[in-house]
This record gives sequence, structure tokens and C-alpha cells, in this order.
Amino acid sequence: MFIGGHGYSHKWLNAIGEEEKKFESEKTYQFLESLGVDKVMMTMCYPYGGYDQKLIDIIRESGYKCGLSTDKGIAKLTSEARFKLTRIDTNEII
Repeated sequence: MFIGGHGYSHKWLNAIGEEEKKFESEKTYQFLESLGVDKVMMTMCYPYGGYDQKLIDIIRESGYKCGLSTDKGIAKLTSEARFKLTRIDTNEII
């Protein structure tokens, strides 16, 4: 287990402007650094599942290694898919 980012202000990151996306990304990264999170483990879990291509571009440039969506599915660990990782909720496993 490790600690990842979830936005600084827990906003719908796909519903805010570019400058605010950058602010959220940078402040979250700084917070994770202050906790001692290793830079090779920097992840963003999109609040409410909201993300868009501009946000992906920003977090990639900021140094995050991947981004987790709320989309259901088995994650594909490819270079292109790593900022749109799907997941399986344990509440859905029978």
C-alpha cells in the first residue's frame, strides 16, 4: 500500500480551468512530498472520477506516474493507459 494524491481541494478536476488544474496538481504533489512519498510512487486518484486530457497532460508533466479513474475494469499497465487506470471495487466482488 502507498499514499497517493486525491486533489488538493477535492474538486471535480475535469470541471475546472487549466490554471486551477495546475494549482491542484502542484499543491497535491507538494503535500505528498511533505509526507515523504517517493517520487517514483506519485499517483493521482481523480476525485469523483473526473479527469480529462488536459489534466492528464498536467499531471504527467508534474511528475505523477499514473492516474486512477473510477471506471470499472482490470487495469492495463501500458504507457498510454497509465493515466486512465481502471479498477475493480471490492464491493462489487461476489
